[in-house]
Formats: sequence, structure tokens, C-alpha cells
Amino acid sequence: MYNEHNRSNSSSSSSSNSNSGGDSRSYSVAMFTCSLLDEREVALYCDLHGHSRHQNIFIYGCNESHRPTTTTTAAAAADPQRRLHERLFPYMLSRHAPDMFSYKLCHFHVQKSKEGTGRVVVWNMGIQNSYTMEVM
Repeated sequence: MYNEHNRSNSSSSSSSNSNSGGDSRSYSVAMFTCSLLDEREVALYCDLHGHSRHQNIFIYGCNESHRPTTTTTAAAAADPQRRLHERLFPYMLSRHAPDMFSYKLCHFHVQKSKEGTGRVVVWNMGIQNSYTMEVM
């Protein structure tokens, strides 16, 4: 799942994207995650943000279909189990706290301008449950 190739790609993508708004922070997250992955499995990454446009809590996730296309990623993107897995954590939050968390407001795509964010950098390192949680 994780190897040296992922480590070098994650580091370079996080430091080269000028639109992310947190290049040095994403680089630090990537380096910390590299050392953590050497020691143990990381089940979930969640970056907490505040927002003012919505009156609820929601999540930005990552979707396998937005990775660079290869035979492996195309097969993974078509896998309904993977799609379910990517959305399970936010769905569970919405079921357990429907008055505070909105699954309907969640988004699971990766915009080009977000490729240098911690969520996407860590996701590209192999942590499938990688999210940004927006909280009022």
C-alpha cells in the first residue's frame, strides 16, 4: 500500500502546488505521516477547518476515480466496495449526529487546486480514509 515511491511523490506534490494555501504545512504533514507509516497503520486522517458559509458540519473526502488514471486506479474506481469505504465514516457521523453533521453537504472529489492539501497528500500516500472536516 505504501512505499518509497509514494513518499517521494507526496513530498514533491505538496511542495510544488502554489494554490494549496498550506504548502509548508502539507509538507510537514507528509513527512510526519511518512514516519508514522513506517511504525504503524494509519486508519484515518482528518484535517479540521472552520467555515462560515454553512450552519452544519460536513466533510471533504477523496474519490478513487480522481486519481491519475492507470489500470490499477481505473479498476479501483469502479469497485463499489471502495466507493462505500470512502464514504462510510461521514455516513456514520450523519447517522449518529444528524442534528450536527450533514452527509448531504459532503463532497468526495479532488479539485486540481486542492492537490497540495494535507487531505489529498495523505490520501495519495495510501491512507484511504483521508478527510477535511469543515466545522462552524
